[in-house]
Amino acid sequence: MAQWKEAMLETGIDQLLEIVSERKSISANDISKELSLPVETIETWAEILSKENILSVEYDRSGKLILTNKVSNVKEKKNKVEGLRDEIDSEVSGIEQNVKEEAKMMREEHKSIERFEDVIKREYGESLKLENKLKEISAREDNLQKLLKLIEEEESKIKKDNLTINQIIKTKIDQIKKTEKNLKIFEAQKDRLFKDIEIIKRLSKAISKEHPSDMAGKIEEIEKDILDIRKQSRALDKKYSVIRKIISKI
Repeated sequence: MAQWKEAMLETGIDQLLEIVSERKSISANDISKELSLPVETIETWAEILSKENILSVEYDRSGKLILTNKVSNVKEKKNKVEGLRDEIDSEVSGIEQNVKEEAKMMREEHKSIERFEDVIKREYGESLKLENKLKEISAREDNLQKLLKLIEEEESKIKKDNLTINQIIKTKIDQIKKTEKNLKIFEAQKDRLFKDIEIIKRLSKAISKEHPSDMAGKIEEIEKDILDIRKQSRALDKKYSVIRKIISKI
C-alpha cells in the first residue's frame, strides 16, 4: 500500500488535512499546537502529502514551514477519491463475477453429486446381489465352479470401478479445496477494499465531498455470497466422505 494511504489509515494525518483545507494556509507550528503533536511529526506528514500534491509546502522568511491548500491540491484530492472509487468499482465487479462463477459451479456440483449418489446406490445394490448368488452356490454344488468364476469376475469389476470412483472423488475434493482457496483470496481482497473505502471517507471529509456509501454494502453482499459458497462446499465435502465410506465396504 502507498505511503500516503498507510498514513491516512494509521495516523491523524486526515485531521491535518481538514485544518489546512479550512484555513487555506497555516504554519506547521500552529498545526502542532492545535493537534498537540511535535512539529517534526507535522513536517513528516506534510512531506508525505506534498509528494502526492495533496497539499503544498513552502517556507516563509522566518524559516517556518507553511502548509497551503491550493486549487491544484483540491483537484488532486478529488482525483484521488475518484481514482480510488474507480479502482474499487472495478475490483468489486471482478469479485462479483468470480463469486457468481463459484456459486454456479457449486450448484452444478450439487446436481452432479446427486447423480453420483444414484450410481453408488446401484453399485452397492449389485454387491448385495452377489451375496444372494453365494447362497445359491452353496445349494447348487454342481454349478459351484462356474459361479465362483463369475463372482471373481464381478469382484474384479467392482474393484476396478472402485478405483475409478475413488479417483473421481479425489478430483471433486481437490476442486472443493480450490474453491476454498479462492474464497480466502476474495476475503483478502475484501479487507483491502474496506481499507481503501476508509481512505475515501477520510479524503472526502477533507474536501467536503460525500463518500460513496454504497461500496461497503456491495462488498458485504459479496461476503454473504462467499459464506453461502463455503457452506455448500462443506456440505459437498461431507457427502463425498460418506460416499467414500460406502465404497470401502463394497
